[in-house]
Amino acid sequence: MLLYTDGVIEAESPDGQPFSTRHLVHTLTAPVQGVQELVGTVVEHVKAHSRAREFADDLTLVAIRRKLE
Repeated sequence: MLLYTDGVIEAESPDGQPFSTRHLVHTLTAPVQGVQELVGTVVEHVKAHSRAREFADDLTLVAIRRKLE
């Protein structure tokens, strides 16, 4: 499960386009090894999209993994 604040999907590119839920879902299709890598991948994609060192809004992500035995 991934919880996130609006700062993730509303992060804008230099031309004003938001990262968007669609882009987030696409990012989540990348294979990852665990929740830390998942969060890191999302942050990397948002940074690349916005090309910013700092964001106008917060980026908060919480990833929860249920381990099945």
